[in-house]
Amino acid sequence: MPAARRPSSARQAALAVLHRVERGALANRVLDAVLSRSRMDAAERALTTALVEGTLRNRSWLDFVLSKSCNHSLESLPPLIQQVLRMGAFQLLLHDRQADAVVVSDSVDLARRCGHEGTAALVNAVLRAVARGWEQVAPPDFSTDPVAHISLRYSHPEWLVRRWVERFGVDETLLMAKVNSETPDVTLRVNPLRTDAETMARELREEGFCIEQGSAAPGALRVRGSAHLVETAAYRRGDLSIQGEGSMIAGLLVGPPPGARVVDMCAGTGGKTTHLAQIMGGQGQILACDTDGRRLAVLQTECARLGIGIVQPRQQDARTLAPTQDFDCCLVDAPCSGTGSLRRRPDIRWRRKEKDIASLAQLQRELLIAAAGLVCTGGWVVYCTCSLEPEENEQAAEELLSARPEFRAVDCRPFLPMLGPQDFVMDGKAVLLLPHRYGTDGMFMMRMQRT
Repeated sequence: MPAARRPSSARQAALAVLHRVERGALANRVLDAVLSRSRMDAAERALTTALVEGTLRNRSWLDFVLSKSCNHSLESLPPLIQQVLRMGAFQLLLHDRQADAVVVSDSVDLARRCGHEGTAALVNAVLRAVARGWEQVAPPDFSTDPVAHISLRYSHPEWLVRRWVERFGVDETLLMAKVNSETPDVTLRVNPLRTDAETMARELREEGFCIEQGSAAPGALRVRGSAHLVETAAYRRGDLSIQGEGSMIAGLLVGPPPGARVVDMCAGTGGKTTHLAQIMGGQGQILACDTDGRRLAVLQTECARLGIGIVQPRQQDARTLAPTQDFDCCLVDAPCSGTGSLRRRPDIRWRRKEKDIASLAQLQRELLIAAAGLVCTGGWVVYCTCSLEPEENEQAAEELLSARPEFRAVDCRPFLPMLGPQDFVMDGKAVLLLPHRYGTDGMFMMRMQRT
C-alpha cells in the first residue's frame, strides 16, 4: 500500500458537503456555503463541485458497484465511510483525472482523518477491488427489465422511472436519464440594460472562455466546461447573470411590456424577476413575493448588481394577496417536485418521494387561484414548473381554466420561435421542455389570459 498522503482540500470539502447532504441539507446551499468560506483556488473549487455533484448524480450505480466488492452492506458502515467509498468509486469509475492508486490512497487517508482508523483498511480493500473489476459489473438487462436498468445504471428512483416510461416511453426515458447523469453547461443571460450578447460573447472569449449560442432562448450564451463567471469583471459590473435557458423561456412567455405592472408570486432569489425587469427595459413595477426573507435579500443584492430599480420585494405568502385585479400579468413559478431539474439539482432524486406530488399539486392549485384574482381584464397569468409530472402541470392549469371560465389558454408558439413543435402540448397551448432536447431543465409552462 502506498504511503499515506494528505488528501486535497477539494476532497475534504466535498466529503463534508456530502455528509451534510446525507443528513438532510440541500446540496446547492451547503456547497455554496463551503465554497464561499474556503481559500481554495479555482481548480480546487471546480474539483469540489465535480466530486459532490458527480457522487450524488450517480449514487445508485456507485452503491451497486461497491456492493460487488464489499462484504458488508454499505448501510452498516459509518456514514462518513459510506461517503468516502462513494466519492472514491466515482473518481475510479467516472472521473478519470488521477491514477487509481492516488484515489485509493487519498480515500484511505480521508477515512483516517475522519477518525475511522478501523475501517481505513476496508476502504483500501474495497476501492482496490473496484478499480480491478468494476468493468465486469453489469446492471439488470435492458431488454427484459428497462425500468430496473435505467433506475440503477443512471441513478434515478425506480418510482420516477416507471412514471416516465408510462408517460414518455422507454426510449425517451432512457435519453432523459442519460442526460441527467451528465454535468450541465453553464448558461448566462446578458443584461440588455448594459450590453448585448455579441459584445459579451466577444469579451468572454478574449478572457479564454469557450462560448456558444444557446439553443432554445434568444440571446442566451452557453459556457463549455468549468466556468468561473462570478469572478469575471463582466459579472461584477452586472453585465450578465447565470440562468438556465428554460428559465429564460419562462420570462419570454410572460413578456411584460415596458411600464407594465407585474407580480412574481414565488420570486425566490430573483432569477426570473430580474429577467422580467430587463424585458421591461427597467420601466414599470414588479411586486416580488416570497416567504423566505433570506432569498429576498439575495434578490435585492442582485437587483443592485444589475442596476434594476423597479422591483419591490415583499415577504408574504402570495396566496394571501388581496384579489385587487390591479396587475397586467402574473408569474406563478410554483414550488414543485423538481423532477425536471435532476441534472442541475442531483440531490433531489434522493430527497423527493412519489407521495410529495399530491401535496405540491394542491399548493400549486392554490397559487393559481390566487393569481387569477390579481390580474386585470386582458391581463395574463403564466404558470411554470420544473416538474415533468402531469398532476403538477397540465392538470393544475386545467383546474384553473375550469374554475375560472373567464381565463383561456393562449397559443405559446408566437412567443417562443426557437422551440420546435415537439415541445408544445395541448395544441400549442402549453410548453413541455424535456431535458435531452436542448440541454435545459425539464419544464412546463402555460400562458392564460383573462378575457
